Amino acid sequence: VKAGLRADVVALSLAPDVDELVSAGLVDAKWKRQSYRGMVTNSLVVFVVRDGNPKKIRGWNDLIKPGVQVVTPNPFTSGGARWNVMAAYGAQRKLGKTDKQAQDYLLKLFKNVVSQDKSARDALQTFNAGRGDVMLAYENEALFAQARGQNLPFVIPRSTILIENPVAVLKTSEHKQEANAFLRFLRTPAAQRTFAEHGYRPVNKAVARQFAKKFPARPGQFTIDQLGLGGWARVQKRFFDSRNGVMARIERQVGGNTG
Repeated sequence: VKAGLRADVVALSLAPDVDELVSAGLVDAKWKRQSYRGMVTNSLVVFVVRDGNPKKIRGWNDLIKPGVQVVTPNPFTSGGARWNVMAAYGAQRKLGKTDKQAQDYLLKLFKNVVSQDKSARDALQTFNAGRGDVMLAYENEALFAQARGQNLPFVIPRSTILIENPVAVLKTSEHKQEANAFLRFLRTPAAQRTFAEHGYRPVNKAVARQFAKKFPARPGQFTIDQLGLGGWARVQKRFFDSRNGVMARIERQVGGNTG
């Protein structure tokens, strides 16, 4: 889109992805002032495990045990992977760990990572091909795979991050009236129920209550803003700068790619 692909609406992995289009003059800077702060659905970072969960994976500490093979996309090519990283880091902070201890956990985790595909969907294919004991994934991706008949049981850790999915209209849209009407529709009860039926957590609270059994709340659930890091804008630079970010240092230690 930034390079010129014509579009009316964008639905991206992270708020900073939309902000990048703001900087390029393609999205109105007020996009976050829409209903639900510009978000259209939510999800959670979960652990997809093998049938019967033979490694007995329940919480984050299980992922750093010797012999546990983890699959997650590369955080320098996948927005979903960045949610995974911040879920892991944030879970440690919510346990009372210091920033340094939480970063040390990330290093231990990535030492157990056996595959870093370029996207979440590619990581799912790798896991389905038999690699790894556990995959860090979006809850909606796991539910989507199950709906297609794939045997992908998953565990929701006690503490995990709430994934917030942004949507915005392009300023260059030739159909702005229709595009804005579409955005308004996406947040109606009817559309939110459709999202819920297909694995996404609704942002509409009334609809969310209707699907409370399908989408149980977790006691340790948190948002990116609740980590006290200054939100995604600062997280991007501190954790995912390809030269000096926390994850760049970790990738270099484990022989990973920084893009």
